[in-house]
Formats: sequence, C-alpha cells, structure tokens
Amino acid sequence: MTSYDYLAGYVCAQNPAAGTKLQPGAEVAVTVSDGPGPAPREASVFLQVPDDGRQHTVRITVADARGLTEVYNATHQGGERVVQPVVYYGKATISVYLDGQLVREQTLL
Repeated sequence: MTSYDYLAGYVCAQNPAAGTKLQPGAEVAVTVSDGPGPAPREASVFLQVPDDGRQHTVRITVADARGLTEVYNATHQGGERVVQPVVYYGKATISVYLDGQLVREQTLL
C-alpha cells in the first residue's frame, strides 16, 4: 500500500484494530507500507552547557515515523554551546538530555 505517512516496511494498518480482544490463534491481517513515507526534514537543536567547570553528557533522541532513535550522544566541557542538526520523518518529538536528565522536549509537525 502506498503511504506518505509510514515508511516502507512499517505496518500501517491492522484488522482487527489494536486493543481488540482476540481468542488464542485468531488471525490478524496487517497492511505493510510500500512507502515512500514522509519526506525527511531537518531541525537544529541548540543547547548551552552549564558553565560550571565540569564535563557534561548531552544526548538527543528523536521519536518519529522510524520509531525512537538516538541521534547524538557526546561529552562537552562546561560553557560549550551545542548545535546539532537533526533529521526526522513526519511528526516528531525531539528530546534533549543533559547528564541523563530531560531538559527539553519539542514536538515538530
């Protein structure tokens, strides 16, 4: 099935619908996308690392049509500015972590 919402190879529909109670052994029909899916888009993530003389780990994840993907993970010196381009497909949520703590989350349409 041609889909501009789902990348090729992803399940884009099922019958019966998700959450439906079924008997053991019941059949579920799935429809798999032939693509092309959503076009890639790019956004830039900016983060000012605290200037406290310590090193900090910056991690960026993207939840989009591909699922959840870690797109950046690096250590930075205090005071550094991180500018990271991020590619996403369809509606996406970008999450930025500093030393394992979520510091920013943004949804892009």
